[in-house]
Amino acid sequence: MSRALHQGPPTDAWAGSSGHHSEPESLGGDLLAPLQVRQSASALRLSILSRQENLGPGHIETAQGLDNLAITYVALGRLHEAAVFQARALEIRDQALGPENSETLRSVEQLADTYSSLGRYANALPLRVRALATIERSVGSKHPKFASSLNDLAANYVELSEFERALALQTQALTITEHALGSTHPATARSLNDLALTHSELGQYDKSLPLYLRPLAIR
Repeated sequence: MSRALHQGPPTDAWAGSSGHHSEPESLGGDLLAPLQVRQSASALRLSILSRQENLGPGHIETAQGLDNLAITYVALGRLHEAAVFQARALEIRDQALGPENSETLRSVEQLADTYSSLGRYANALPLRVRALATIERSVGSKHPKFASSLNDLAANYVELSEFERALALQTQALTITEHALGSTHPATARSLNDLALTHSELGQYDKSLPLYLRPLAIR
């Protein structure tokens, strides 16, 4: 999945030439950063309106502008509005590129991530299911990318307290990851830890303990 969406605006732009500044200058930079992000949001809105007028509301470049606007709103902490822009960008890509396109998949995953950040796991769920199905059709069910998507869906089920469903997905993801990447790969260690946590949530400590210990043995 794409995570770049959740990164805030860079701070280096407001640093002095030496990279250090006094306390008053630092405070000024802290106040200036949100202002510049808001100005960026306003400029992006105008840009999108221009694109819609010149290219049409369903043009793929409009979708890219909406994505950029969503990133800016995330930086402002306005995730609800970011989700609206992302949903519209997904709608455009679905129509312009088709549901199997990699850019459409990226939109699906980004919107799911934003819903998850908002605690809207019920809204994220069908997007996680869709992403998993798309990835399976693209790379097959033995690929590490498919395993990663399984883990994303499992994490969604964990947040919905559907631990048995999460457990089945995580077990499948671990098998794929270990077979594809090996037992000493960091992704395998993460899968082991996720599976152990879910067993613990179910009170199955006799099953979780060996899973917790395996990454330690790898190190």
